[in-house]
Amino acid sequence: MDAEESATQRSIRLAKIKQEIQSGDYETPDKWNLAIERLLDRLQQNSEETHRTR
Repeated sequence: MDAEESATQRSIRLAKIKQEIQSGDYETPDKWNLAIERLLDRLQQNSEETHRTR
């Protein structure tokens, strides 16, 4: 994939995401659950790192 094709693919993906946001379909329960899981993992890691450095 060359740079021009890559830019075209990004533009298409961006347009799709913008449309999903506008229609209210972008944020799904699965996406929220994944985001929350990732946040909790990071908080747990930070907490463990903080306790190790004390």
